[in-house]
Amino acid sequence: MGPNPISFPEIEAYCRLMRLPLEPHHVEAIRAMDAMWIDRAYAKSAVPAGTKTLPQRSEHALTPAMFDLSMG
Repeated sequence: MGPNPISFPEIEAYCRLMRLPLEPHHVEAIRAMDAMWIDRAYAKSAVPAGTKTLPQRSEHALTPAMFDLSMG
């Protein structure tokens, strides 16, 4: 469990909703930045071998209000 790469359908849906025309080189840049972010996120979450951890999961369902609060 953890972050997943941004998919092409997600990029396409965002562009459609925001009426934002992107060219192929824009999508390549977005995917490259996303790959770097994911690499960094997984590097931060690396735990030494033998360390016990708890799953990072909330007891509360994600609501639109909670999403807005966490994303600003």
